Amino acid sequence: MGLFPPRSQGEGCLSSMQEKDLIDLILGITTQSDRISTLQLALSSAKKHLGDDSVLPSKIAFAYRDHIIERCKAHKSGDIVPQGNPIADLFSGLLLYLIGFEQIGELFCESSKRKTGGIQEAIESYGDDEIKQYSKVIACLRHSLAHSFGLIARDSSKQSHKYKYQFVWSFDDRDDGLAVTPISSDLDEDCIDVKEQEFIIKPFMLIESLKEVYATIIEEHKKGKLTLKRDLKEVKSCFTVKR
Repeated sequence: MGLFPPRSQGEGCLSSMQEKDLIDLILGITTQSDRISTLQLALSSAKKHLGDDSVLPSKIAFAYRDHIIERCKAHKSGDIVPQGNPIADLFSGLLLYLIGFEQIGELFCESSKRKTGGIQEAIESYGDDEIKQYSKVIACLRHSLAHSFGLIARDSSKQSHKYKYQFVWSFDDRDDGLAVTPISSDLDEDCIDVKEQEFIIKPFMLIESLKEVYATIIEEHKKGKLTLKRDLKEVKSCFTVKR
């Protein structure tokens, strides 16, 4: 039996589930005994990878529960890491957060003529000016983690297919500076001679920034300003699953 078995005649029809109730379920504001949103599955799995028991991620929990930052530093320096690979946990956790934001963009944001992805739309619609300027970079980070589980993203929009984005983790000064910082000063997207553009990524600061975007989305919903941009039946089928 698949995830979506045939609905019995007695099962409630979709028209009985109001849009607000479905959004509540997707955002984790309410729960149902028989159904959960795939967004909440992604976020809860991300927290498990990153050793966080809070409702939303916290740098303090990361640092003091599983000491993941210290473990990542030890791994990077070549020291022996006795319990698994913290970099793999970090990659997996961050990827799941970014996939969650891909869903948010697809569900709640109007598709633009620029044909940007869901995560870029979500950040540009609900993020602050600081994170908005790097929405495409963050989207490329998601693609690099999703497609190669690595830190280099190929720019598929140009026929040259040259590598465009390379990411470098930083765990230092995590309470200061930007979550995304360009190493190269040349950010001209039309420059085909640039083989790589490097960015420093402070992963825990990036997750904190995504937290703030998510909080903004929740507030927009509480104000009644959040609406689904896709058919309710499609949303229920594609973005929720039976428990």
